[in-house]
Amino acid sequence: MFSGLHTLYVGGEALSPALMNTVRQRCPNLSLYNIYGPTENTTFSTFFEIKQDFSQPIPIGKPISNSTAFIIDKNGRLAPIGVPGELCVGGDGGAKGYLHRPELTNEVFVEHPFYPEEKMYKTGDLARCLPDGNIDYIGRLDRQFKIRGKRIEPAEIEARLNGIEGIQEAAVAISAEGEEAVLCAYYTGAQTEERTIRSILARSLPDYMIPQYWIKLDRMPLTANGKVDRGALPEPERKEAVRNIIPPRNWVERELIEIWKPVLGIAELGIQDDFFELGGHSLKALQVIHQLKSSQQLDVPIELLFEIPTIEQLAEKLYSRQLSTAAEQHISRLNQPAGPNLFCFPPISGFGIFFKELAAALNGQSTVYGFNFIEEDSRMEQYIDKIIEIQPKGPYILLGYSAGGNTAFEAAKAMESRGLEVSDLIIADAYYQGAGAHKDMFEAAYVQQNAEVIQHIAANSGKRLERHL
Repeated sequence: MFSGLHTLYVGGEALSPALMNTVRQRCPNLSLYNIYGPTENTTFSTFFEIKQDFSQPIPIGKPISNSTAFIIDKNGRLAPIGVPGELCVGGDGGAKGYLHRPELTNEVFVEHPFYPEEKMYKTGDLARCLPDGNIDYIGRLDRQFKIRGKRIEPAEIEARLNGIEGIQEAAVAISAEGEEAVLCAYYTGAQTEERTIRSILARSLPDYMIPQYWIKLDRMPLTANGKVDRGALPEPERKEAVRNIIPPRNWVERELIEIWKPVLGIAELGIQDDFFELGGHSLKALQVIHQLKSSQQLDVPIELLFEIPTIEQLAEKLYSRQLSTAAEQHISRLNQPAGPNLFCFPPISGFGIFFKELAAALNGQSTVYGFNFIEEDSRMEQYIDKIIEIQPKGPYILLGYSAGGNTAFEAAKAMESRGLEVSDLIIADAYYQGAGAHKDMFEAAYVQQNAEVIQHIAANSGKRLERHL
């Protein structure tokens, strides 16, 4: 239906990458633009020409002429590249306010922090600035909520889902399950199994943002203006009813069942029961991992439970040598290879998976490796040998949290004594454990753990990290 046009502007809702790819393929001569802009900044504020196929969310681009767009954090400061914040727009298209509504006007039309003579409009939209200067729209700020103390951005989960091949539309909502809140994902179009979708999400999102319930719909319920009617989304069916309970066949499966039962609060389990379909989530997964560490001395990566969430599959994996080999290596790569390597040291007795959320935030910007805590006295040599095996030449970037900060500091000293260059040492929530000449060096290396520092790592690899408090 667009074949007779030479230019098409699309806006008003986050675009479906799959749909836009189809438009491009069927209308190769069509100039296609993603536009964004609230009515308060007539008529639109940013634009992005779509010149390629996308598997991830399509940016909303850069400001049009005589307009401005900034990503502002909760303290009113400019957010670093890649860090979500509120999108604020201004320029010649900005309205003066709302007629006869001075309180609302003063709430959202605020003094421009960078252009004192002007006002800017707080859109209430969550967005981030990409390294190339384009803006990535995430969703509405008023759709944020917390589950088990963690802030959830449902729009970010929806954007990841829409990037999965075969999914046409996706929506994420919150539902109550007893005293707990759980995430429910609704999607159309995909023939992929739920556990495969869950596994794909686990590669780029922190564990607490992986939905517990998955509902495939023939079509999304829509409001009169064509947006998803979230109030009409069906409640998930609790999967307690008829289950074919297959008993364990060996001691490994029996051991796993005994570990899962108290964690899930279920009296009977079979080897083909899905951990997450029975109410499992990231905190319960960590309990299982802790029990495996205590009873079997096995270091199981948490992402393994997302990829193979049944006792039958997990037992088969535990029988193989792959897990024991991974445990002996004491290190895990936590995201896709891209950019400079970041080597992370956990607290005492901690696991490298501790840094999975950081790895998700830096996906595509930095390759994050997480060390498991090593008990042996020779741990420093083991850490350094493994770093050199992964990255033979410097400069190296090290990060340590809590007692891991002291480990990272000692590792940096040991590496420099070997003639290896450590360009950046990031220490979060640690304190110096002794006195002497190194105390001032340690304090100068201490930085507050915050998003600006994390983005600094990605954007300024190889530069000496200044003290940043």
